[in-house]
Amino acid sequence: MAAGEAPQRPSNGARPLMGRYRFLLRERLADSREWVEKRSPWRFELVLLACLVVGLTALICSQYLPSLRGLSEGSPAPRTVVAEETVTVVDVEATEELKARVAALVAPVYLPDTRALPAASEKLQAFLEEVKETREQLSQGADPAGALSRLKQMAPATVSDATLQLLLTSDLATFERIQGQTLGALETVYANPITEESLESARTNLRAIVDRLAADAPTADAVYEVAASFVGPNQVIDQEQTDARRQAAMDQVVPVMVSVGEGEIVVAEGERITAQDMLVLKELGLVGARSGWRVWLGIFLLVVLEVALFSRLIGRFNKTTEEYGNNMLLALVFLLLGATAVARLLVIQPLSAYVIPVAALGMAVAVILNARSALLMVVLTSLNIGLLTDLDMRYALVAMVVGGLSLYLVSRVTKRMALLGAGLVAMVLAAFTIFSVEIFAGSSAGHALRESAWGLGNGFLAGVLSIVLLNLLETVFDLTTPLRLLELADPAHPLLKKLLQVAPGTYNHSIQMGNLAEAAAEAIGANPLLARVGAYYHDIGKTVRPEYFVENQIYVDNPHDHLSPNLSKLAITAHVRDGEHLGRLYGLPGPVVDIIKQHHGTSVLAYFYHKALQSAKDPVYEESYRYEEQKPQSKEAAIIMLADSVEAAVRAMENPTRRKIQGVIQEIIKQKVEDGQLDESALTLADLHKIRDAFDSVLLGLVGHRIRYPDKEDSGAQRGGRGPGAGRPAVPPSAAASATTTGPAGSTE
Repeated sequence: MAAGEAPQRPSNGARPLMGRYRFLLRERLADSREWVEKRSPWRFELVLLACLVVGLTALICSQYLPSLRGLSEGSPAPRTVVAEETVTVVDVEATEELKARVAALVAPVYLPDTRALPAASEKLQAFLEEVKETREQLSQGADPAGALSRLKQMAPATVSDATLQLLLTSDLATFERIQGQTLGALETVYANPITEESLESARTNLRAIVDRLAADAPTADAVYEVAASFVGPNQVIDQEQTDARRQAAMDQVVPVMVSVGEGEIVVAEGERITAQDMLVLKELGLVGARSGWRVWLGIFLLVVLEVALFSRLIGRFNKTTEEYGNNMLLALVFLLLGATAVARLLVIQPLSAYVIPVAALGMAVAVILNARSALLMVVLTSLNIGLLTDLDMRYALVAMVVGGLSLYLVSRVTKRMALLGAGLVAMVLAAFTIFSVEIFAGSSAGHALRESAWGLGNGFLAGVLSIVLLNLLETVFDLTTPLRLLELADPAHPLLKKLLQVAPGTYNHSIQMGNLAEAAAEAIGANPLLARVGAYYHDIGKTVRPEYFVENQIYVDNPHDHLSPNLSKLAITAHVRDGEHLGRLYGLPGPVVDIIKQHHGTSVLAYFYHKALQSAKDPVYEESYRYEEQKPQSKEAAIIMLADSVEAAVRAMENPTRRKIQGVIQEIIKQKVEDGQLDESALTLADLHKIRDAFDSVLLGLVGHRIRYPDKEDSGAQRGGRGPGAGRPAVPPSAAASATTTGPAGSTE
């Protein structure tokens, strides 16, 4: 590279390439939109609604799946969890302990055991019979030590060796007395209720009875030890009634509550999560979402009702809206699914559902369609937020109020960046609404203020996302929004600047046409803004060869003087195709491109046709000198066709009067009708009368008189006087000749 030579910047070379890619992308999108629009409306709607049901159901049900956050009882916490707000939950362990203590205080309910005394008496009799047999063995010479040892093995553990010795060695009268007193004492004790708890008391009572019956202490001890061994409960617990009383007592216990303050650690990373921790986590909304087929079925049924409501109302609200078709329905379904998906992403911790920018959806739909459709979309999305938050209608209420109020904020927006201003207002609205809802819900003022901070994020996101959504929708679905049309009407648009610089005569013609077209569109109820913008851009194809059109032939010869009529026709008609190409290249909306294509329809290039008739030796057919384009398909395109011819014809008139202008307007409308150029535009005769009157009112200003300023030769007394035409160079004869020769054909054709 030579010294001092500026390095080549690759960005300059990349610009045409990027422009080509953008153009190709627009073409592909246009093909897709055309394919969508050609589908059967009711079948296409049915498919879209089915997809909407499936999509919404899947999005909402994903909130009710089993917990996937790793927070489960008994597992280590994957992260430290801090309470975002103060919550109060039941202390399960303390409450259960208190209930157990209360249940223990409830006395059991007993029933008499009628088999207790017979069973005890039978066992006592059996023992005494063994003693008798052992006494008989001793009387027959058995070994006393062996006999005592055998009896000890059969005797109850509470009977001492001394008592057994007494039973074996006492005389018969003493033994029979001990036997009788033992049976009598046992029956006496069993006369009173005996439970497990009162068993010791019964034995104490037995001792007192025995002491009164026995003649001496050894006998009393023997009677007591033998009888006490067979004393047992004669009452059994009525378990059913006892459990009922204990349950009733536990039900009266007030649960023990424990509070976790805002900012406190619920569970540290790595700690085992207890049942108590799970209660706190559930109260904080971190775990415990309901799930199961019942929940999913309920969601599906509600979504079906929601989609049915959407289908019926959106069709009714836009029955007379020309822009409403398959592509618009696809855009609305895309928006509803997208808004619900964004809501699903924002309902997870640590975010709050208050930050969901439903206002962005409302503002975008209000701009591309109308306020009623936007309000419907806001309401449906708010209902989905309620489903996503387990029917916590605080969030749905905030979304509905803020989204509804945001529609008013864009009712008069004329610039795209004004949506950011609407977002700033939405920030205040959202914060105030959240504060009001939280106060109503019983939150403290401090907590309500902290929650209101989410409203600031809500409004900011609404402003930004509304701009992004509009750009995306306008590009993908080629939506002709008022904002887009207003931007196209800006004289600073590159195409209009190019038109002004390259073809100034055509530019002025287009500006004047804009006034005519807008007035006519207002008169018949068409789209005035689309008509004005269509007028501005209808002749942008003339920027390719501007010198071939009379309004741009300033100080230049008329090239048609050197061309055959057929070549002149080709040069003139090419501006329609050139304009269509430029419109697509610069991304103009479809309706504006259609106006460019249709503003001449299949009209005859009368000037060159007559010129060919005069100069040709062979037969000349009128069809050879017609535009080979589509006739106007919309009211706006038909208005542009009429305004184009009327403006050019009136501008070429000498000494115009109102009567002349009215005659020209009437004649041009008559010619277009007779030529069949308006057959496909849906214009009625009443519309044509209104268009004629609107043209007449706008062109009335051309009839007004002006003061004629004298030339310098006529007013020698005026030194240095300057009038409106002073100082202008004289028009060359060639230009004047070309204007006279070409006439209106160069402009209107």
